Amino acid sequence: MLKAIIFDCDGVIADSEPLHFADLQRVLAEEASPDGSIYYRDYLAFDDRNAFTKAFRDHAHPLSGDKLRELIERKAAQLEPVMRTHLKIFPGIPEFIRAASAAIRSPSHRGRSATKST
Repeated sequence: MLKAIIFDCDGVIADSEPLHFADLQRVLAEEASPDGSIYYRDYLAFDDRNAFTKAFRDHAHPLSGDKLRELIERKAAQLEPVMRTHLKIFPGIPEFIRAASAAIRSPSHRGRSATKST
């Protein structure tokens, strides 16, 4: 019986990587890379912690734990409104989620065993 579906949103439900990268560039332009010399291919699939750490290391800038937390928080605050207006959901995903949600809540699935007894 289907009880839940778990999947990663980035690249599965929505194309958020370009938005994350643009926001990373904005924050770094204020800090470690004012010349904009960071490249998408070098940061693809990095989480914020690792992306900021790499950028500061690559540009020979020191990065304290407090500064790292501040950068991550600043990026998140800037990214939220961008996601609300510019996030692209992949085709077919809303329909899939509605159908999967209905299947999970369906009374016909309640009480069924996940294994068949003999």
